[in-house]
Amino acid sequence: MNDNTADEGKNQMTKISREDRKRKQAETVASKAEFQKRYKNIRKILSCKAEDRSSDDCALLAKYPDITDNIQRSLQKYLMLKSRKEEITDDPDVINTKIDQLIEAVRSAKCLLIYTGAGISTAAQIPDYRGPNGVWTQLARGKEPVGRNMVEAEPTFTHMAIVELYKANIVKYIVSQNCDGLHLRSGLPKSALSEVHGNMYMEVCTNCQPEREYFRSFDVTQYTALRRHTTPRTCDICGSSLVDTIVHFGEKSRLLQPHNWQVAIDWAKKTDMILCLGSSLKVLKHYRLLWGSKRAKSKRPGIFIVNLQWTPKDSCAVLKINAPCDIVMKSLMRKLGISVPPYDIYRDPLRTLIVSVKELETHTVNSKQVFMEDKKPLPSCYDSAILNKEFQNVVDDNDSKTKIQKQTLKAGWYGKGYCKRKKYKRK
Repeated sequence: MNDNTADEGKNQMTKISREDRKRKQAETVASKAEFQKRYKNIRKILSCKAEDRSSDDCALLAKYPDITDNIQRSLQKYLMLKSRKEEITDDPDVINTKIDQLIEAVRSAKCLLIYTGAGISTAAQIPDYRGPNGVWTQLARGKEPVGRNMVEAEPTFTHMAIVELYKANIVKYIVSQNCDGLHLRSGLPKSALSEVHGNMYMEVCTNCQPEREYFRSFDVTQYTALRRHTTPRTCDICGSSLVDTIVHFGEKSRLLQPHNWQVAIDWAKKTDMILCLGSSLKVLKHYRLLWGSKRAKSKRPGIFIVNLQWTPKDSCAVLKINAPCDIVMKSLMRKLGISVPPYDIYRDPLRTLIVSVKELETHTVNSKQVFMEDKKPLPSCYDSAILNKEFQNVVDDNDSKTKIQKQTLKAGWYGKGYCKRKKYKRK
């Protein structure tokens, strides 16, 4: 009899505990639903203008100050990040004034370095990374990046102007984040250039000492990808597999050439002026040795930026010009009295550097080649007719754009190092 009573008591306690858990779970779910509803209502109220809010709306905001502050901070952060992605062009008069300031700095600089990004190649119809139609932007939207064939691109006015500044001993060294090889093709010597993210025309034998370089007339990265750098060709001397020189997002430099990191760092120690052209600097900012950060603040180099978007170095820059690079460089070179010859495909230095592929490996070349046929140089995005006019129609994106057949960028390095950031919970 006592045993039966004890069993009934245990069953009743078990039943009560289960009912309590279910009730608590239902209360938790209802509480979360109520919070989400309240959160949405407050967010909707904050999205309206203050004068359009009713007394009940104001009372709700006052009743839940923590939620209101949290939403306001989130909205401010969202608007700030959105504004940083916008491309802004200064007024022509402002651009002229800023270029005059830039010229004074260039003339007084003792050791001028230039850091370049994808923005100097957009005039050659090569898409940038973080612009409105950039590679990362399109991939983040779930779209394939679209642009012209990389091999068809030719050096822009900015590329050619940098060469003339180097010849005039005004610029001492150039650090480029671009992989398109246009700096080298413009006539800039390898000794004056660090291509810190690689060159699409170059593959290397790491088994040979020193590393043996092979320049090709085609994109050698067609079969390579993130952390997979071996190409289908072999070294002419030792027979080892060749690797490309591309440094994808999240990777580290592993080759001497064409990255030239030590030379870039040595010049950065001596520079008193850095001119950044067409770069968001979101990657380059992490290379602290390039910015003289170990020097005393008063002895650090002055930073001058030419870019359409916000950069993380804007706050510490001496001057920021929001304008296309070709526009700024055209005016700069004219006022410095330095003429800039157009790009000549028949004098392209890549012609003398090219090493032919072995006959048994010709099947590995499936991409278009640079010098397969004679062709007339294509005008840049901002042709001479526009550049000779003092910044006329700079903002108009449809003026005198070169009609070039665009295609999905499947080969090459574009987008292969991209991945959406994922947050993993610890188990």
